[in-house]
Amino acid sequence: MRKMIGLLMAVAVLAAGVANAQTVVRPGTPSLLRWTLEQQTEWYPAIEMVYRTATVKRGDYVRPLPKAERSLDTLTYSQADKSWTT
Repeated sequence: MRKMIGLLMAVAVLAAGVANAQTVVRPGTPSLLRWTLEQQTEWYPAIEMVYRTATVKRGDYVRPLPKAERSLDTLTYSQADKSWTT
């Protein structure tokens, strides 16, 4: 039980660190997860004006992505009594 509590506390601390990693350029900006529709419409296309961004350069060796076990061409899902495909 103590190990589980320790693990949960570690996960909570790591999650809090990631949430605080957003460096705001515009003072008073709410968390990305709390943006209104109007803020999303205005700020997503210009995210670098809201949060500090950086380009991550590739390493010396780029690994290829593995092939999927199955195709996603036949993937479907339902929402609000409608069927959707990818």
